[in-house]
Amino acid sequence: MQVSGFAGVLIPQTITVYTSPVTQFRGGYTGLSSLSTGANVRVVGLLIEYNGQTVLLAHYVDDPS
Repeated sequence: MQVSGFAGVLIPQTITVYTSPVTQFRGGYTGLSSLSTGANVRVVGLLIEYNGQTVLLAHYVDDPS
């Protein structure tokens, strides 16, 4: 996932997003299978460093519009 917006200023790199059974997909998305390559999404979650990599633990995934 390429990060843009305000967080993109803080993290100018590609990060890994982890989802789990408790991740809520909103705005017409029903799960990872409903996302297409290159789709613009908003992910809300916890940003952490794990094994030297920046990762995002997703709580919500939705349409940014």
